[in-house]
Amino acid sequence: MQHPLRHWGYLLTLSALWGSSFLLISIALHNYGPGQIVFGRLTLGAMVLIVALIWWRTGLPRDWRSWRNFVLLALTGNIAPFFLIAWGQQVVASSTAGTLMAFMPLATLVLAHFFVPGERLNRYRMGGVVLGLGGVALLLQPELTHHPEELAGLMAILSAAMFYATNAVLAKRLGSQKPSVNAAGTLIAASLLAIPLLASAPLPEFQGLDPGPAGALIWLGAGATGLATLVFFRLITEAGPTFVSNINYLIPVVAFLLGVGLLGEAFDASALLALVLILAGVALSRRPAR
Repeated sequence: MQHPLRHWGYLLTLSALWGSSFLLISIALHNYGPGQIVFGRLTLGAMVLIVALIWWRTGLPRDWRSWRNFVLLALTGNIAPFFLIAWGQQVVASSTAGTLMAFMPLATLVLAHFFVPGERLNRYRMGGVVLGLGGVALLLQPELTHHPEELAGLMAILSAAMFYATNAVLAKRLGSQKPSVNAAGTLIAASLLAIPLLASAPLPEFQGLDPGPAGALIWLGAGATGLATLVFFRLITEAGPTFVSNINYLIPVVAFLLGVGLLGEAFDASALLALVLILAGVALSRRPAR
């Protein structure tokens, strides 16, 4: 299928919004703790989607089952991974965090094999998972040897990728509403569930108004969470999920380039090789079985 330039524009925009979230988290961490970042991100993102629903004249469901599903999706797709990524990035570079996120679609394949009918592992998917694990091992090995203090942060981010994979499987089993309603309901539930995180740690000491971290947090919520979700709706409606899955290749690359180029994070050849291995695993896993 030949896709128009508009679809590629949406895809690149979405890749930039989601790929830049790791950079924005690193900047926001200068003034805010992980809990405050998660709460601010979810609240601002939910506000954007509420405005969109009002504009579209679309209501939210009122039955208990729908909101139970929203809570489950919020815990696995927002609260847990957002907090783990922000907590891990206190010691882990944003480029490394983005690279680890590339393992998410491979983890989804493994979970779907057990929990989603018809999503069986074949030799190409198994080969892709093995390649991806090799990339993850290559990324973790230097930290085990030279920087053990960063290992906990790396494992937290890798755990976030597993939560995203779990959320993808749950979304297939629980998602009974329109995508826009699912996303809005989930973000609203997540922002309410995140209130305790706001009080989980003392607010950082005020040292003057610094627009950098505040601006990063605002754009992380309104742009990389709320606006990105709206772009995602439009793209998946017009182009379909197969085309949208190309984003799995782009987000880690965007995160890696932004971290190295804008934050001056160290360029490590082994990290680049790890990224190539994981993305090669994703490509191999998408090859159709005979």
